[in-house]
Amino acid sequence: NINVEPIPSIQYSALSQTICSGSSTNTITLSSSYAPANLTWSITSTSPSISGISSFSGVNSIPAMTLINSSNNTIQITYQGTATTPLAACTSAGPTGTITINPAPVISNINDTTICNNSAVNYVLNANMNSTFTWGASSNPNVNGESTGPITSSTIYNVLQNNTNALETVIYTVTPNSVPQGCAGTSMSFSVDIVPDIVVTTPLVDSVCSGDATGIYLTSNLPANFTWQAVNNPNVTGETTNLQSNFYINDFLVNNTVYDQVVDYHINLTSGTYACFGIPSVISVVVHPSISLTNADSLTICSGDNIGLSLAATVNSNFAWSATNNGIVLGESLTPQNNAYVNDILINNSNTPQVVNYAIDVTSIDNGCIEPNLPLTVTVDRKSTRLNSSHANISY
Repeated sequence: NINVEPIPSIQYSALSQTICSGSSTNTITLSSSYAPANLTWSITSTSPSISGISSFSGVNSIPAMTLINSSNNTIQITYQGTATTPLAACTSAGPTGTITINPAPVISNINDTTICNNSAVNYVLNANMNSTFTWGASSNPNVNGESTGPITSSTIYNVLQNNTNALETVIYTVTPNSVPQGCAGTSMSFSVDIVPDIVVTTPLVDSVCSGDATGIYLTSNLPANFTWQAVNNPNVTGETTNLQSNFYINDFLVNNTVYDQVVDYHINLTSGTYACFGIPSVISVVVHPSISLTNADSLTICSGDNIGLSLAATVNSNFAWSATNNGIVLGESLTPQNNAYVNDILINNSNTPQVVNYAIDVTSIDNGCIEPNLPLTVTVDRKSTRLNSSHANISY
């Protein structure tokens, strides 16, 4: 007997398919009209740019494979099936099938960035092939202006406002999609740091006594470089009206009036790290007037008399006074007396007038300014000698 086997046919469940790089193919099942036929397949062509092929040959079906196209071009791989009869080994080759792998777009690199408060994030998005882009920002409750998306646009443009005194961050994520293939590329994220408003943290109101140094150290919520200058007050001397570039205001201010005067210092600042301009500020310095005595600063008394001088000043004040020792005069207070009445009883033990010098420290009750060592000169006339005569008293 002679058995004649037919030339077997072979069919594929899919002759061709197209995927995006990184996606999985569908399983391809081989079949034949002659059921006993043995079915085999093999990959007949590929490219070095394609990875993920798990097997280059097999039987009955081509398994699903996740294929990566590392190039910028569309690449096809081909396969072919063969049907062989079991007895006579009659063979039939099937058509060439194709798997097309479209590349996935890659976003041009976007670097992390830092912007000043109320400035714009402005990026034009690009990829290695024609693409559309979908992007969105993470929501930060301390920042206004970020678009949380999804936004389909090739430009990222947000004006961001940092509502705190610290650096805040918004993270953007961008996904490219190739045109016309519609393949999604790998998403890319980048961060935007928003510098807060840079503000002067030094108190904006200060006061000094006339003749004292301001001694103001400029500080801010972030490291900054400062410039400053004073506005001229014609009633005050010592203010620096030309521009200074440092963080220490140390003007010696003299008030030439009897009333408080104000000197305004204009402060500008720039972040040394981020080159962001800060919020200009004005520091107002109240310059209290000098204190002077309104009572007599010299007087003459007779030996044995009480000075009896009530102290008074140009402002409401407390007083402390003491005398310098005069070896010929008795009765002067050599230790500080904290009152407003000089009441030493001075005795001149010589026959010539003697001078006792007093130093008076005056402290303003209102602002604490001190005017030290204001002089008071007391001349103590020579002592008297009384003669026992009913006719006359003779003094020397």
